[in-house]
Amino acid sequence: MNSKSLFIFLSYCTFYCYSLRASPKLPFTDLFSLRESHDFIQLGEETKEDLPELFLWYEKELGTFAKESCRQGISHVFYQHILTKKIYELYYTIIDDCDGGNSYGLILGEKKESAHPDRVIGIIRDSECRVLIRPVLLSPGG
Repeated sequence: MNSKSLFIFLSYCTFYCYSLRASPKLPFTDLFSLRESHDFIQLGEETKEDLPELFLWYEKELGTFAKESCRQGISHVFYQHILTKKIYELYYTIIDDCDGGNSYGLILGEKKESAHPDRVIGIIRDSECRVLIRPVLLSPGG
């Protein structure tokens, strides 16, 4: 490996490690703490009759659960943080037969026209909420 390649590789590693450490955090760690929090108000909730198309975009991140059994039980909920006024839109499973009692779903950021894959900011797995970390691709030399 020549010195230029080594420099690019080390720069990429440093940037990648820094971006992981500097990743934004969600103001809630799981669905239970979100529902019980006094920092949020629930703005609305409805039960969807089918898995949102977004679930197909994030199958790898969501993991495996009985998707067919979940088709009739997806909760679609909006929560607003009282201080920041930021709104979080959540889609998650609510039928024990499909998810084994643990919810799986997606957390979307600010409301725009529709539920687009670019709006997904977090993943719900085993009822825990985690920030979605998208890889940062750097081009060599720039």
